[in-house]
Amino acid sequence: MAKQGTVTERALFKGTAQYSQNNWDVVSQVASGHRNVSELKKTELPATLQSRSAPELESYLKEQQAKRADLQKRLAELKVSRDAFLADKAKQASGHGPLSVDQAMRQTIRAQASKYQFAFPTPQP
Repeated sequence: MAKQGTVTERALFKGTAQYSQNNWDVVSQVASGHRNVSELKKTELPATLQSRSAPELESYLKEQQAKRADLQKRLAELKVSRDAFLADKAKQASGHGPLSVDQAMRQTIRAQASKYQFAFPTPQP
């Protein structure tokens, strides 16, 4: 079973613009312009949408896209809060005990990269 952090990161990624659902999601297909509502076949739609007219369906899909955009915005806000929380916890833990695996890897990668004049941006809390 995946760790909770992995599940959270996957959910957060699905809320970003980089996550594409155009190959299977009709809301995304119509919103992105890959398909037009008039091109949709009734048999491709769920039973609850098959009885709707094209204008009703278009209105419904726009409503769903607006809800999705609101959820994506909220996910982005939560990601910022989560990242700040995790950065604070890492900062608190950094002075206690040995380095964690990810801390040791970051430290090593940064040291090796600096030999080649490669610079990493400073993480924002």
